[in-house]
Amino acid sequence: MTTLLIVPESVAGEAQDIGDIIPNARGAMRVNFGEPVTRSTSRDAEIRSALSRYKVFHKKTPKKLVRLDPKHKIPTRVDRIGELLSVAYRTDKWYKDDNDVDYRHVVENGGQTLFEPQGSHSWATSTRLPIAPPKVVTLLGKSLGLFVRREDDGQVYESNPLDSYLFCSPSGDMLLLYSPEKGFTGMACGGQLSVKEHGIDG
Repeated sequence: MTTLLIVPESVAGEAQDIGDIIPNARGAMRVNFGEPVTRSTSRDAEIRSALSRYKVFHKKTPKKLVRLDPKHKIPTRVDRIGELLSVAYRTDKWYKDDNDVDYRHVVENGGQTLFEPQGSHSWATSTRLPIAPPKVVTLLGKSLGLFVRREDDGQVYESNPLDSYLFCSPSGDMLLLYSPEKGFTGMACGGQLSVKEHGIDG
């Protein structure tokens, strides 16, 4: 995430509401993320798990596997930003391809922490990512931004990085923001985070 903007408390409170499901422009997930990978690699257990997570979340079979830019590795040394409050995304899950709908996941049980690559912020605590980064990730949709309670000042901030996409780990215990240009810019995990048939949970 490149910019964090402070949000008045009244708006921050509204961010706790689920909000409406809004039909939108089509094709948000139609992005070229990398070179196609042969199906023979799908014998790998983690790839099978990632494919299964896609089917569970989207209620449809993924069209292809691709290899991301090798320079775009998930960082293990990270800055701890604060408590993730909500994340919004646009996806065609449950519907025909390109029939996009907007959703917002509100963290109901707490405990989900947002991390960014080490060195993103001078005020942030540097640490290790608390769970091992996955070798494979599953596309959930296009990111529409998130709210986070920053750990340095306790204030609620909004982040809306441009051209970023929301992914999850094969097990569903980590959310990741990915930019085709910049690589992985945010990771969230902890609490009771999971990705299930009805959406992002926890």
